Amino acid sequence: MFFIIHRIKKDKELENQISNSTEIYQNNQYFDVSNEWYVGGNLHQSKIREWKSATNENKMATCADFIMKMKPNISLNEAKYYALNLKNCIDETTYGSDYTDQERVTQIASTCAVVLGYN
Repeated sequence: MFFIIHRIKKDKELENQISNSTEIYQNNQYFDVSNEWYVGGNLHQSKIREWKSATNENKMATCADFIMKMKPNISLNEAKYYALNLKNCIDETTYGSDYTDQERVTQIASTCAVVLGYN
């Protein structure tokens, strides 16, 4: 029981952290304008229903913002690796089920981040 409560608390803390993220790469020391895979994400405040119909580019850019909020001192190559894994986790967690459609993207992203060991 303690583990479950601790896990929920940790998920909520991480969700609060990433729900405030926006395109923050400009503030990162590794910012590189020639590589724009991380630009244009707008799913930060969306529900999973919108996530499911979004482009992969939008999903990746949104995940990039989440990752850079959690790990602000990593390189773009590292961020891309983490963002891709986070995107895939969200996609796989929500695929084929309407059960999560009303959940916030940040809720699922924070749970995936915990499962992936990103916090």
